[in-house]
Amino acid sequence: MLIGEAPGREEDESGHPFVGAAGRFLDHVLEGTGINRSDLFITNIVKCRPPKNRAPRVNEIETCASNYLFKQIELINPALLMFLDGVASKSIVDVQSVNEACGRVLQPDGRK
Repeated sequence: MLIGEAPGREEDESGHPFVGAAGRFLDHVLEGTGINRSDLFITNIVKCRPPKNRAPRVNEIETCASNYLFKQIELINPALLMFLDGVASKSIVDVQSVNEACGRVLQPDGRK
């Protein structure tokens, strides 16, 4: 399961995650890996694009995570959670920065 921060304009309009510039970059990264995008569940920590594309606020993160994201994780039961940005990683695995988590396998709630 890949988890990003929030939908961008194209994602918000289409209702699908990672279809804009970030999605095109993800497709490029996956090329040649043997991993198909359809093998992944891709979502965001918040489900709506914040106004003026600002960073999600703490209450927005808490609301979306508790009402949607944690249920998605429970239902899908992924073998691995991969956070694609600082907001997602700091919110879920309780690190102070992406660099703190970089190169480490963390296990919040027993999940890698």
